[in-house]
Amino acid sequence: MDNRLQLIRKSAEDDLDELARMRAEEAGESFLDAYVAILETPLGKSVRKTLDDATAMMTGAPCSATLEDLAKA
Repeated sequence: MDNRLQLIRKSAEDDLDELARMRAEEAGESFLDAYVAILETPLGKSVRKTLDDATAMMTGAPCSATLEDLAKA
């Protein structure tokens, strides 16, 4: 399972980097500014959630679905 989680995590990191590179090129922003802006978009938030969940599962911390279930209880 750890190998799959590592692949998911790496894929999410790569996706965020690529989105930021594309935005930086299109908008003439620095990579850092583009990365921060991407994290505020719905797609960026979704990819970040995937990254955070994979990281949480790798470390044994609760993922967002677990936290949402606990909040409903």
